[in-house]
Amino acid sequence: MRKLNARAEVDKQTFDAVAKEFLAAPGCRARTLWSAIFAPDFLRLLGEHLGLVLGSLAGAVALGVPLGVAAAKLRGLAQPVLLLTGLVQTIRLSRCSRS
Repeated sequence: MRKLNARAEVDKQTFDAVAKEFLAAPGCRARTLWSAIFAPDFLRLLGEHLGLVLGSLAGAVALGVPLGVAAAKLRGLAQPVLLLTGLVQTIRLSRCSRS
């Protein structure tokens, strides 16, 4: 990618010309949307994705429903639970934004 950008910026070629030359190179076959979506590793990646989504959903439900019920029944617990969940969410989001 750096070489392609250098050719466009340093050699003063248009980005269109650089891209056309790159795509016309031997070994570069055109990918259709269908072939990109259903690549050979599609089922493996789908399984990984579903495992991550369902695992995080199960954890959130397992923790969130009992906490919500407890906070609704015990009014004194509602504010600390809300405070704690907001704090945990903020810490998790700030850790993700640094990477």
